Amino acid sequence: MIQHHKLDVKAVERLAEKIKPEEDYLFFTYVSMRRNEASFFGQFVNERLTGVLAYTDQLPFPAFAFYGLDYKELQLDLFVSYVRKLLNLHEGIVGGTILSDVDLALFQAAKLTVNEPTAFITMKHEDDQKLLKGDLVERITETEWEACARFLAKSEMNYFSERELQQYPFYAIREGEHYAAVGGFHFYNEMLVELGNIVTEPSFRGKGYAKAITSKLTHVGKAYSPNVYLSVFAQNTIAIHIYKQLGFKVVSNRWITDFSLAAYSIVK
Repeated sequence: MIQHHKLDVKAVERLAEKIKPEEDYLFFTYVSMRRNEASFFGQFVNERLTGVLAYTDQLPFPAFAFYGLDYKELQLDLFVSYVRKLLNLHEGIVGGTILSDVDLALFQAAKLTVNEPTAFITMKHEDDQKLLKGDLVERITETEWEACARFLAKSEMNYFSERELQQYPFYAIREGEHYAAVGGFHFYNEMLVELGNIVTEPSFRGKGYAKAITSKLTHVGKAYSPNVYLSVFAQNTIAIHIYKQLGFKVVSNRWITDFSLAAYSIVK
């Protein structure tokens, strides 16, 4: 018998004990830093948990994290459709997530993916000696949040939330009165820090601003947690080269993909 229901706090806490950041990085962030803002749903086959979908509405798109436990028994198409119904999302909704090779194959076999997946890597900082020093970078103040958000949006950087801008330190390099480069954090916790939203205005690229911003963010992050990560599209070889020069090492390879939540017709 297949059942679906929302997981309670204790169930999520038990699940969190099993998750290691470098093995299931995205899901780890949901059961740790995003736990209070996320909803967790489980599929049970004969009372055994087969998989979990976590959801947050704090990003500009419907964002999910998946964790599989029993791939043989899991009915993924049925699961995601029930989650859509429980969240009261419309039938045409498309969710975004990051998947391992195994999980991507599972989503593709269920005919849930709606576009070509994009290779995505996570890196961890390991060598402080490679970071740059200097005073080129300055912190963005509270009065500049809206301007920073506009700069990120103009650069098609949509993987940030208003909470990140307001609660975590963001930094910028200016050319005159305008931003030339901006960077901040997705997570800022003693458990781990994740750099994010690093972008340079195209007309100012090639001046070393990305290195300066990334170094500053890493220095700030290391003062808060020894575990500093960042993620980047695998096709962005220039950025990856910069990050490696600054002491970051690849720890996981994943795929970003969009998927349909209406693959199964639910019988009422």
